[in-house]
Amino acid sequence: MDERVLREQEAWDEGFDRTGFEAVWSHAGAYWDEEVDALLKAAFAPHADGRFLEIGSATWQSWVHRLGTPVKDLVCINISQTEIDNGRAALTATTIQPDFQLMDAHDLGFDDESFDVVFGKAILHHLDYAVALDEIARILKPGGTMVFMEPLDFNPVMKLVRHLTPALRTPDEKPIDHPQWRLFGERFDMQLHPIQLAAAAASPVSQKLFANPQNPLTRAAWGLDRHLRSVPGLRLWFRSGLIVGRKRADSEKQTLTADSLLH
Repeated sequence: MDERVLREQEAWDEGFDRTGFEAVWSHAGAYWDEEVDALLKAAFAPHADGRFLEIGSATWQSWVHRLGTPVKDLVCINISQTEIDNGRAALTATTIQPDFQLMDAHDLGFDDESFDVVFGKAILHHLDYAVALDEIARILKPGGTMVFMEPLDFNPVMKLVRHLTPALRTPDEKPIDHPQWRLFGERFDMQLHPIQLAAAAASPVSQKLFANPQNPLTRAAWGLDRHLRSVPGLRLWFRSGLIVGRKRADSEKQTLTADSLLH
């Protein structure tokens, strides 16, 4: 296990606390459920009753259990035993029985082409992108889908915020910028669904003015984001994105360059 993986494992086993960081953005997602849920359902639908892998051990509760996603098998991996234990503790509230395994996402102990879907939330930016994406591509069946929600690093304001708040992150985190995005495009046919620009800016103000995250300010910000996505260049300024990638069959050629999807 290399030093990077050991640092991540140690941080999460010790109960890395992001409550302050998450609180800043707690109102930003007030209206995203309906929109993101529709995107997730569309991505998962072709693989109903398939074999799903979560890189992580918590997102299955929302993306599989809450959405009623039909799966044949669900495996959840994590580098942290603490996070695995937290995932198992959630089983009391669901009839779904994931197979939790302590495992490094850089070295997935599964056969080639053995999963229909690989998914996760805020996980890839903790990893070595090239190594992790190679492993995901290896275990996905041809035509299989990867779905991840990850922070984006194209916006200079967000770059500054991250630079000024290193204590809110583990040492090796790297949100997605152009070099990382190209790694996705080399392996998958990609779609990027940007999430939170005006909504992210409105969140700290909303918290000062309203107790309920669903309020006129966050509703207006979310509506504005729907329009900003279509403005050339602004797709890159959003705080995060839902990333959907389809593994091409050996006989298929890439139809669009990864960079073309950013504009």
